[in-house]
Amino acid sequence: MYSVLMNLRVFFADSNDVKAKLCKLKMNKAPGIDSVGSRMLIEIADEISLFVAELYNKSLKIGICSKRMEIGKCHTHI
Repeated sequence: MYSVLMNLRVFFADSNDVKAKLCKLKMNKAPGIDSVGSRMLIEIADEISLFVAELYNKSLKIGICSKRMEIGKCHTHI
């Protein structure tokens, strides 16, 4: 069990990782099922990056993901 947890640590993200990914989003892409466009995510990246990183890490740690989150593509290489 310990080795599995250590291997998963590679996938954990910090707020700087999340902010960098948000800022690299392409603005010409259509919004997802939540109707949030990439322009908005880029503009609020500073404010949401810590929360998004915590949500991502907690979901990965406990192994539970909302059914609504499973609809989109899952990228574990933040």
